Amino acid sequence: MLITLFIGNGFDLNNGLQTKFTDFYDYIQSRKPINDIERNDIYSYIQEDKDKWSYFEMQLGQLTFEYSEEQKNKLLEDMDEFREDFIVYMTEQNEKFSFDEEIAKQALVRTLTEYMNQLEEIEKEDILSIYNSSPSHRIFNFINFNYTNTLEQVVNLIDKKTSFITSSVRNGNYGNFLGDIIHIHKQLQTGMFLGVNDESQIQSEIFSPEEQMSLIKPLANEGFRENTNLKVESTINKSNIIIIYGMSLGETDKKWWIYLGEWLKESQNNRLIIYVHDSKFSKKNPRHYFSKRKHYEEKFLGFSYDLKDVTNKEQMQEINSIRNKIYLIPNSKTDFKFSSSVTKMAELTK
Repeated sequence: MLITLFIGNGFDLNNGLQTKFTDFYDYIQSRKPINDIERNDIYSYIQEDKDKWSYFEMQLGQLTFEYSEEQKNKLLEDMDEFREDFIVYMTEQNEKFSFDEEIAKQALVRTLTEYMNQLEEIEKEDILSIYNSSPSHRIFNFINFNYTNTLEQVVNLIDKKTSFITSSVRNGNYGNFLGDIIHIHKQLQTGMFLGVNDESQIQSEIFSPEEQMSLIKPLANEGFRENTNLKVESTINKSNIIIIYGMSLGETDKKWWIYLGEWLKESQNNRLIIYVHDSKFSKKNPRHYFSKRKHYEEKFLGFSYDLKDVTNKEQMQEINSIRNKIYLIPNSKTDFKFSSSVTKMAELTK
């Protein structure tokens, strides 16, 4: 059985790294001369309304609509400068990541083997029944949306050839193994992608095909000729369970949310588990809890369906079938949490 984890920026944030966009811009303001900031159109726009740029890639796409074909070179050059600055900052953050190896190994094993304990009772029983229906070794693969190598540093503590824990299923014993890590947007030193999901999110007509390739992430993957998109699709297709951790289900990666929606339709035994960070998503207030659960389910479903205009009975049944395969874990305080000196540093700088 293959279990695949989508890993986003919440992984680094959970371990004390200051990798939010606002952290980066605060760094730029403290390090870059004001004249250089004002000469760069991207930084100038951010300076006007920093909060609006929290979802940087989507906002960058919107910015392209402010330019003509004659002006685009200035934007592309400023984006190159931005990317170089971002790599420097993120590299510094990456280098701050530290942990106790034994504690980190234990935390990783606990997360991968006990995540279902944070599900609702019926959901947990369902996951266990899927395990029982497919008695075999479990392999955990990772689709890493981060540019850092923090995930590798922890995963590489465990030998891929050796089962890190034995599980009993149907009176048989099966191993749990670590599989591959695919960096879907590459890494800091290997062509890091910053961009949008598709041409509708930029003013595509002013850019050449090569320029579009540098701005649209799925096209960038194709441009590097490394079959990354196909590898991710193949990994998803072979998976029974996919877990999304530390991601906000943003528009600039909607290709993959649509693909996961199709994957959920393919098999009755496919399940999607999404970790959600939202303080109002709590059973302490049932009204908020049920409302938030519906909100996050429909945020995912909304990439594949126009939920405001569903009248076809068959389509409604299809949507409800997918909805019933989506499980949410709100506000986990233990999973993917490693002992890190960076965490202590972050607390001291608050």
